[in-house]
Amino acid sequence: VSAPAPEAPVASPEALSVGGALPPLEVADVATLAATDRAFHEAVVRKTGIPPRFARRIAEGVAAPEHAYDARLARGGGLYIYGPRGVGKTELACRIAYDYAGSRLDPRFGNWAYRPVPKGRPKHGVRFVVSADLMTELRSTFDKGGDSEADVIRRYVNVPVLIIDDLGKDSSTQWVLAKLFQIVNGRYEAERATIVTSQYTQAGLAAVLSEYGRKEDALAIVSRLAEMTERVKVDGPDRRMAPCDAEGAGR
Repeated sequence: VSAPAPEAPVASPEALSVGGALPPLEVADVATLAATDRAFHEAVVRKTGIPPRFARRIAEGVAAPEHAYDARLARGGGLYIYGPRGVGKTELACRIAYDYAGSRLDPRFGNWAYRPVPKGRPKHGVRFVVSADLMTELRSTFDKGGDSEADVIRRYVNVPVLIIDDLGKDSSTQWVLAKLFQIVNGRYEAERATIVTSQYTQAGLAAVLSEYGRKEDALAIVSRLAEMTERVKVDGPDRRMAPCDAEGAGR
């Protein structure tokens, strides 16, 4: 028997009519809905762009983060999640994004639409993108008929919460590095929450990005990320290699 879905907090019609905000759901309620309400889960995945592998793990009950980052994201603070490959950086970022977006959905506003926000406050929104895909999207603006360079940059600058996965993993060019600076700087100036995952420390990321273009641009990007984000180190063995290691140990 499935557990009953938690009831959404109720706000008066008067509060909604003047743009009053409904309080977010608790993380525990989001976890229950992820496991029991398919429409809710699909809405969160659709609105955030979380990859299917990590969305499935969340629905299956992957543990929530030890620390609550919701309040930090809500006030525009970000996270820099770093560590070696295979330790769960992307999974952590996806879970944080899922909880943030999911806690702000409500079935009374369309098919699990975002809840109203007070007038003058930014709307809710989360976007996940792999760094290599972002670079490809920026390069694609050279093609006629697609989004313009300004459209792509605006899309990533304006979303309230942006997750850039595996920054520093891909090769780039000075032109793309300059566009990445525009995105990071735009978010920095607007105080919008940004979550970055990387195999590198911030100093290491600056060194890697410097290989693709001007050192000044690389340092400018990382300097802003350092101020925008709280550093979260994730360590441990490579989870993806664990089955291979176990197989080798048994020989």
